[in-house]
Parts: sequence; structure tokens; C-alpha cells
Amino acid sequence: MGVPEHRAQQAAPLPLSPPLPNFGRGGTDTKGVHGGEGQSGSPIIGRASPAGGGGGFFPRSKSEWYNKSVSNPSSLLPPSLPVYRGATPDPKAATREAVAVTRRGLLPIAEIFYSLQGEGARAGQATVFVRVAGCTLACSFCDTDFRVRREMTVEAVVDEARGYNCPWVCLTGGEPTMYDLQPLCDRLHKAGLRIQVETNGQHPRPDWRLDHITVSPKETEGGRLHPWYLEHATEFKYVIDSDEDVARAAANPAAGLPNGPLLYLQPNALNPDAPRICVEAIKASPSRFRLSLQTHKYLQIP
Repeated sequence: MGVPEHRAQQAAPLPLSPPLPNFGRGGTDTKGVHGGEGQSGSPIIGRASPAGGGGGFFPRSKSEWYNKSVSNPSSLLPPSLPVYRGATPDPKAATREAVAVTRRGLLPIAEIFYSLQGEGARAGQATVFVRVAGCTLACSFCDTDFRVRREMTVEAVVDEARGYNCPWVCLTGGEPTMYDLQPLCDRLHKAGLRIQVETNGQHPRPDWRLDHITVSPKETEGGRLHPWYLEHATEFKYVIDSDEDVARAAANPAAGLPNGPLLYLQPNALNPDAPRICVEAIKASPSRFRLSLQTHKYLQIP
């Protein structure tokens, strides 16, 4: 990789989220990386409304969802995981490298760039994206290369983000919440910036004082949603491949309901039938679902 751009004096290791990340594809080893070949259990599914009811789907109650997730976490996971077709050539190696960077007290960064937010409620707003390297999962449809490209100090990241004169910073990945980024969040807030995080929802981060929380649960890829996000997320965004994915979104006991987070369905870009599935689901449950498109791809911007 060569000499990192920002290699300050040796600092204390950046703490990982305790316990070490669960990568979904068969558990983790002591270094917090992939192991095994799959999980047992079944995905969350919604309960269809009675015929003629017109209500789309009924969610489970929060208590039912929480008790199920705590007493039997594997029940939230699919019986097998899809074949990996993601953009990172070797997600296991990429995440090992990212974790090694944190042990040197630096931030593992894939890239920092200035563009428009393309998805969810903030679509169309100018945003500085700080893409953190490494991930707790290896989603089959992932379109992001989360290998380490830069090793940076907190101060270097803040200085670069401030340089764009944009009020919004989005911490994305990979999976940013697998690390303790509170020092970075504190410095960004002190600089007058607002923070969005894009996360798969495995690790709660109440101390980050986030301004916008976007959760994209990945149960079908081995992820496990932490119940904290049911109360604190701004929006949930489900990647849709099939009617079963719609049912999984509908089973969320908080999103899309009064006083709950917004609930978005986003077509999987690899599936040409996914837009139709999303549109039909939204028309069937107009008060619950919204459509999220990757508008940055249509605009051909980062």
C-alpha cells in the first residue's frame, strides 16, 4: 500500500465495538473476521393483512421482535447466505487490514469525497462522505469497495471534511459503527458539522450524538439488527429483491408507523424486477412505505 498519507506519531489503538464485529457469514474468530460457511435459522417475515383489509402488512410488536432477537438470535438469520458478488475482492482481508490500522491508533479510510446524498430522506443534499474501511458483513449485492486506501488521524479527517464548506458529513462504509468513532464525531460537531451515519444496525452508538441515522438491516446477509435502532433511527432502508424482502421490511415493528422512523424500500440494482416489486408494495401500503432510489447512479456522480 505504500506510506500512508497521514501517519502521525503512534497513538493508542482505536477501540472496536465490544464484542468484536459479527461478520454474519458463520460467526467470527478472535480477530473479528469471517469464519464458517453460513448460519441456521429463518428470516423475519411479516404477516400479510386479511383479504380485503387494504393494510399491506402488520408488523410484530416491539416486545415480540426484541424477545425473539435476544432469546434466539439465529432465528433472525436466513438458512443460507447468497453467493458473494460484492465490489470488495476479498472482504475478509480488507477488514483484517482495517482492524490492524485501528490498532495503530489511526482511522482506516477507504475514501473521502464531496457529492450529493443519493438515497433516503436526505437525497439531493450536498454531503461530504467519509467512507470507513472494513465491514461486519460481506453482502452479496454490495456495490462498495471498502478496502483501506488511507490511514488518517481524527484531526486530518476533520480538516479535510471542513475544507468543502458543507454542513453535512456522512459516515458510511463498509460499516462505520464497528469502530468507536466518538472522538471523530465530537470533533466534527465541534467544527459545526452535522453527522449522518449509514449502518447495518448491528452496533448501537448513543454517545455519537448523531443528527441523522440511516439503518439498512441485512438479515438475509447474516446481519442482526440491534433493538436500540428501533427507537433512535431516522429512517430504515431495506434493499428489495423479492416479496420476501418486502415482508421483512413490513415486519419492522417501528418503521413507517406513527412517530416511528421512515421506512424506505430500495430496489436492488442487480435485479431488474426489483423496481416493480417496490412500486407494487408501496401502492399496496401507501401510508407505510416510501421509495428510495440510488439517484447518484442515475446522475452518474460519486
